[in-house]
Amino acid sequence: MTANQAGSNHRSKPSASAFRSSASAALSGGIFNEKGTVRAIGNKMMSMTKLIGMPTRSDVEVHVDHHYTSKIYSAGSQVSGTVKVNTQQDTAFGFVEINLLGKAIVRREDVHVMTETIQILLKLYMPVPESAYPSTRLFRRGHTYSIPFSFIIPHQLTSNVCQYEVQTEAVRHHHLRLPSSLTGFEKDDLATSMAKIQYSVRARVFNIDDGSTVQLPAPILESEHPISILAPSPEDPPLILDKHDLHYVLESTKPVRKNIFSVPTGQIMAKTSQPQAIRLSSDGHAASTSSAYIDIAFWPTAPDMLPPQVKIKSTSILAQNWASTRPAQSFPNVGVNREPTTLSTPTIVNATNITPWVQHVHILEDGKSGRTKGGNRGSRDITVIRNSSTQDDGVPITYTCSTQVDFGLPTSSHVFPPTFHSCLISRTYTLEIKVTAGGAELPLLVPVQIFKEQESGRSQASTESELPSWDNVGGEAVYARLREHRRAL
Repeated sequence: MTANQAGSNHRSKPSASAFRSSASAALSGGIFNEKGTVRAIGNKMMSMTKLIGMPTRSDVEVHVDHHYTSKIYSAGSQVSGTVKVNTQQDTAFGFVEINLLGKAIVRREDVHVMTETIQILLKLYMPVPESAYPSTRLFRRGHTYSIPFSFIIPHQLTSNVCQYEVQTEAVRHHHLRLPSSLTGFEKDDLATSMAKIQYSVRARVFNIDDGSTVQLPAPILESEHPISILAPSPEDPPLILDKHDLHYVLESTKPVRKNIFSVPTGQIMAKTSQPQAIRLSSDGHAASTSSAYIDIAFWPTAPDMLPPQVKIKSTSILAQNWASTRPAQSFPNVGVNREPTTLSTPTIVNATNITPWVQHVHILEDGKSGRTKGGNRGSRDITVIRNSSTQDDGVPITYTCSTQVDFGLPTSSHVFPPTFHSCLISRTYTLEIKVTAGGAELPLLVPVQIFKEQESGRSQASTESELPSWDNVGGEAVYARLREHRRAL
């Protein structure tokens, strides 16, 4: 292996040493880092850094090969490049740490304090051989030092990421999938700054005090290069919904009136089911289309009442961002306990086909009138049913029709991270269809999955075979030094 993957309990620290003790206390509960920082203090620390002449971020830069702003990475993608160090003054150092880092960030803002919860999802270490360092362990002013790196984005997270109680193993299985980025794309991904999934290549330079190995010192140089990932996500079965799932509306019934002051002329119902999942292309720039099928029924209050005209007013895709400061034990979109932050955009409607109304006349065997919701479609259908004490008395007529809405995603203006669930953050999608009939509006909210298949190109194994091995770059010796300085954490 070229890069060694560490468990999720390696916790990030503020680079300012003044925050080290308070951050350590906040981190004692596990991998979830909850800290409240007053902005004024943060600004003061930045001023102190400049005042005492410490090296700045411009002294070290991360360059990723063949990278551009809109580039999308996936599981199995190779991320390689060079860390370049060019200091403005002679800088003594101990070692350079290069990581491929993935983290989930949930933020809560108050008037004066921002609370931030961080979960480290992914942390790969790139071993740096001794030959990459200057022999004097001194970065000389004006000299450029280059340290190469190469990572392979994994397909799964380690089991350390989700060691919390969950309701089913299916939930844990989802939590261990590699989630896609949230925020950071060139296009709008319908995400907010309050819930982020971020990936980056991070380089940090440490100056180790030989007389103290109690805790890892603050880095003297640091730089990050963000990358955007659309991770593969297999197609899952449709959700099993019940009356407790208040986030979805698969059936809607409304009275039909000629105007707001008139008595109802009947009742109309629209009912749908979950559409076929939408498949993303490897780069997210294209997606398959899907179709929503809606059955509509109208029950008039009198035999001479005709059914209203049916129209599809609008269709939108709702991106639901679920975030919590504590690990989720179940899927957040099922049940009633959580509310998402929802952003929406209209879908591209390719076609809408509404069939004509079909009249169903229902007659009891004894000749009395009755009605049932059954019956085959046709211009006029007569259904004979047995007399029953439970049979409704009323108008023996029902009208039915159906509509098919073919829709697609606006991938030219938006990017749609595949549906995923992690411990802190989930992204789900809902199709919102508004049906209008005779002044009545029937909203339908239907879950729809967006998935992305694994690329069929070169496998991860074949790519890794071209990279130097862990032993060839002296990885074990380098990593042993890192463990020595993290022993107290």
